[in-house]
Amino acid sequence: MRSLREIIRQQELLMDKELSHSEHIRHIQNEQSETDSTINQLNHRYNSLLVDAEEELLQADVGVTRINRDLDDSMVTLRFKVRQQEMTIRSHETTVANLQAEKKELLDICEDLIASTEAKSSQIAHTEEEEEAAILPSPLLPPEMDDNGGF
Repeated sequence: MRSLREIIRQQELLMDKELSHSEHIRHIQNEQSETDSTINQLNHRYNSLLVDAEEELLQADVGVTRINRDLDDSMVTLRFKVRQQEMTIRSHETTVANLQAEKKELLDICEDLIASTEAKSSQIAHTEEEEEAAILPSPLLPPEMDDNGGF
C-alpha cells in the first residue's frame, strides 16, 4: 500500500496540476476575450469604413450624374449655337453669291455703257470732223475771202 505521504504528495501534485491547468485555461480565456474584442473592433471599423465608402460612392455617383447632366446641357447648347452659326454661314454665303451675281450684272452694264459711250463718242467725233470740214475755207477761194463771199 501506499503510504499516506505518497497519497498526499500525489494529491498535492494533482492539485498543482489542476491549478496550473486552471490558470492556463484562464489565460486562454483571457486571450480569447481579447481576440473577440479585437475582432469586434475590427468588424466595427470595417462596417464604419464600409458605410463611409458607400456614402462617398453615392456622393460621387451624384456628382457624376450632375456633371453628365451639365455636359449634356452644354452639348445641347453648343449644338444649338453650331446650328445657328451654320445658318448664319449659309445666309452669308447666299448674300455673297447674290452680291457676286449683282456685281457681274453691274460690270456687264458698265461694259455696255462704256461701249455705248465709246460708240457715241466716235460718232460725235466723226460728226464734228464733218462740221469742221464744212466750216473751213474752201481751198479754191482766195485766202482773203471767206465762204460767204466776203473779205
